[in-house]
Amino acid sequence: MGWPDGSQFPTTSLSLVLDAREKREDRLRQHVERLCQRYWRPVYRFVLRSRAPRDAEDLTQAFFVHVMENEVLRRFDPARGNLRAFLKTCLHNFLALGARSDDRLKRGGGRRIVSFDASAAGESEPASSGTPDEEFDRDWLREVLRQSVEALEGELQRRDREIVFQVFRLHDLHAGPDERPGYDAIAAQLGISRADVGNHLRAARRDLRRIVLHGISEYVVEGGQVLDEEALIRKAFEW
Repeated sequence: MGWPDGSQFPTTSLSLVLDAREKREDRLRQHVERLCQRYWRPVYRFVLRSRAPRDAEDLTQAFFVHVMENEVLRRFDPARGNLRAFLKTCLHNFLALGARSDDRLKRGGGRRIVSFDASAAGESEPASSGTPDEEFDRDWLREVLRQSVEALEGELQRRDREIVFQVFRLHDLHAGPDERPGYDAIAAQLGISRADVGNHLRAARRDLRRIVLHGISEYVVEGGQVLDEEALIRKAFEW
């Protein structure tokens, strides 16, 4: 399968993890750590629904140590569902099997396999009426978009195209009680033409979609799964 820009579907981190020939500990750890960076917020917020913040931090770390040390990802079968559903099942089982016990946590040795700031995970956000599994999916969607927007900003800065991100931020990332500014208002604020606003928005959205697709591809095995995940994101964020 190829991408819309003509490039080929890349070899993914998950593909390498699932490859039984990949035995190098350092390589396996690298792949798992990359996955952890994408999933730590959904995992932490899932645990936080039933645990105190400090316990939730420890259990989040312990869960990823468990995933790493027991090579849990090698048991993932793409034919039976996506990675997100598999991780939710693993997390359910991990918590149900007494993960709160001191012995279970000690077996992790207090290791910190992923670096994260729990205060940045939105633990103060009001609880949703959704189920824990539904909230896990929503948190995953938010994390995909958050990391992709950060990557977009960095990429545009390196290309000396900060103005493109400024337009995108003012329009598509607008938050708050005030009405989203229109093209004319943004053009006046940034000292550019109305046509430039439209062109910059199209360029930013195109680049963001590319970044999202490549980000998702790290954690799927077949190209068709990328399109399934993209459809979920487009629906959730009304792209």
